[in-house]
Amino acid sequence: MKEQIQQATKAAMKSGDKTRVGVLRMLLSDIQYAELAGQEALDGILAYAKKLEKSIDEFQRVGRHEEAERIKAEHKIVSEFLPQKMTDAEMEALVDQTIASENLTTMKDAGRGMKKIMSAHGATVDGRKIQELFKKKLSG
Repeated sequence: MKEQIQQATKAAMKSGDKTRVGVLRMLLSDIQYAELAGQEALDGILAYAKKLEKSIDEFQRVGRHEEAERIKAEHKIVSEFLPQKMTDAEMEALVDQTIASENLTTMKDAGRGMKKIMSAHGATVDGRKIQELFKKKLSG
């Protein structure tokens, strides 16, 4: 993954895309930081993407829409290197499967199901959506 980002950085430099070069350099920096902390390169990519998502939300909240759009463009570049996210239907099927296999019956059991799904599929699922699905299926 790291080599792929380095190659993309070189290509962006050759094409003169300064924005892309800057984003990819920041991404490589976060990957190196993650590796120094004993984590995987993917953890660095996920951390950088999460920072960008928070920035987008914050800029939109305070009405700085131009900045939010700029950060969205950066996030689009980073998302090229993220694992493919599951669709809503796939996440719902995963929750159903987990409820059945773990014999989950109440919201008290949802934590056990969340832990299982997030440890196995953390980078490919939306934790908030998974939590909502557990609430919907175990509450009623």
